[in-house]
Amino acid sequence: MATNEFGKASGLLAPEYEYYMPQTTEYIRGPEAFAALNSAYPTDGTWTFNIRSIVAEHDTAVSDVAVSDGTLSARAITFHTVEAGLIV
Repeated sequence: MATNEFGKASGLLAPEYEYYMPQTTEYIRGPEAFAALNSAYPTDGTWTFNIRSIVAEHDTAVSDVAVSDGTLSARAITFHTVEAGLIV
């Protein structure tokens, strides 16, 4: 993610990948949709990612990441299920 090459980052996602954002009710499915969403997102600069915490157990991982484009700063907390080395 730190390279902002979202197509490359989508290689870590399973073909059936689902991304649901409960705060906005947005939903996407598939690595290509993930790359398109992140590539088209309005930005004032390159996104930076500062990992605050990652917790993993069995097939579940949770991350707490500070993100910024130099103007906007936000906190992203994600919940992932991992199968066969890919995020589903």
